[in-house]
Amino acid sequence: MRVGEYLSEKLYIGRAIIAGSMEDGKPVLAYILTGRSHESQNRHIVKDLNELRVESYDEKAMDILREYPMSISIPVRRIIGNGSHTLEIAEKVNAGHTFIEALGDIYPEPDKYKTPRIALLYNLEDSSYSMGIVREGEKAVWNYKKMNGYSHIIQTYNGDGDISSFDQDPVLLSLAKSLEELKEEIWFSLNREYRVSVYLSDGIDEIILNKREV
Repeated sequence: MRVGEYLSEKLYIGRAIIAGSMEDGKPVLAYILTGRSHESQNRHIVKDLNELRVESYDEKAMDILREYPMSISIPVRRIIGNGSHTLEIAEKVNAGHTFIEALGDIYPEPDKYKTPRIALLYNLEDSSYSMGIVREGEKAVWNYKKMNGYSHIIQTYNGDGDISSFDQDPVLLSLAKSLEELKEEIWFSLNREYRVSVYLSDGIDEIILNKREV
């Protein structure tokens, strides 16, 4: 199944991370931000040096569940996550801890849905990657080797209309032939009412789409 096919079948996925390799071997890293409330919709992805952040358009918001470091670069690796744990994982991995060890002190978000924390550790040298989720009562990690033309997606909610925590393994999906194609496929497959921002990278080039800016 293609990325676009998968996303078009989902009503509301919350946040999602996609990782894999293009047919030509280039890395693929993507982050999808969707939201239902005004506060969740009132956000965008911004780049600040080697860090990408999800921030509110309202400077007074200061909501740590809605504003956070989304992507952090450390030597030959990238960490992507849907909350403040992104920084914690980056610091621990950079200090020599394993990915599963870095998830050790992380818990689901303290909201009424107990929203899972999701995270990616991507090795830019060989395009291997690890995906992790921290949901109520469970921490899980999956490790993948490079497979050209394919990716995996992990998300916070199942996407069927219920706000139920994602309860599957990451889903294997085939990729478009270019980053530009993938951008179009993702953006136009997301529910128009809920889509907020999309970030894509091939390890060098980056694309950011923010709903209020496109």
